Amino acid sequence: MVGGAQPINTGSDPRVLGFVDNEAYEYNMTHLAVMFYHSRENRHLHYHPIEAIKNGMPLIYMANGMLDELGGKDLPGRCKTIAEARRKIARIFNGDKEFIQDVVKSQAILLQPFTYEYCRTQWDAAFVSIDKDIARNK
Repeated sequence: MVGGAQPINTGSDPRVLGFVDNEAYEYNMTHLAVMFYHSRENRHLHYHPIEAIKNGMPLIYMANGMLDELGGKDLPGRCKTIAEARRKIARIFNGDKEFIQDVVKSQAILLQPFTYEYCRTQWDAAFVSIDKDIARNK
């Protein structure tokens, strides 16, 4: 299935969902076998791959994007080419339980930068820096 806005008219292909309501989105996030994330943007990350990980869905994604920056450079779901992504997705569709478990278990590291504890540490450090700047300029 392909979700989200599509800049090219896909006609009546039932695999192209476009935008879905919350109920369909929730179902997809909890019942589909795998998510492929195509983006290689290094300064932007859509929320759906993070939600897929949070829901325990294996994520197959492209290298050199923001997921690399979040700790994903050495994970089994990372792919350098579309052909590699297709092979990994085929393994999941074919029920390779060991591979699926490796992907799901390893990708939890990608959630760490979104935790309260991580964010709080970053915020605290930033505010200490701001407080020092304010004190110097008084």
